[in-house]
Amino acid sequence: MAFGLVALSGVVVEHERGYRAARAEAAAVVVVHRGGAVGGDDPSWIERLFERPGCALKEAARGVWPGVVAIDPTADEVVGLLRDEARRFE
Repeated sequence: MAFGLVALSGVVVEHERGYRAARAEAAAVVVVHRGGAVGGDDPSWIERLFERPGCALKEAARGVWPGVVAIDPTADEVVGLLRDEARRFE
């Protein structure tokens, strides 16, 4: 399961169920998988995650991506990491 922080740009319209934008980019991602979780904001890792999720997760576990960290797979930790990334992104 993946959770993300998305940066919206261009014309952004708010709807009842969320937002629609001219452009959207995943700015940070947390993946909860097999009892663990990893997350980060490295654009290359995020791109790799979309292209080859299994490889990106294995690489993250081996420490290939320095900007990707292992966290506890709890809601507090997942939301906390994404909240911290959102504050840094602002």
